[in-house]
Amino acid sequence: MDKKRRHTQRYEQNIYTRVQQSILSQIGREEELSYDEIKNIFTFVHSSQKKSIGSQLSE
Repeated sequence: MDKKRRHTQRYEQNIYTRVQQSILSQIGREEELSYDEIKNIFTFVHSSQKKSIGSQLSE
């Protein structure tokens, strides 16, 4: 778990994957998270994956 994050990386990855297959508001209700929390998790994981892919391409 990252010190600056409220949730584990695995949980955030799970939310990210579910958002790709569903809608933010539905997942928010299921997980009892606000729309903004879901959106922030999605944005954070998405940007982390882009950085990871970018670093792999430069190797």
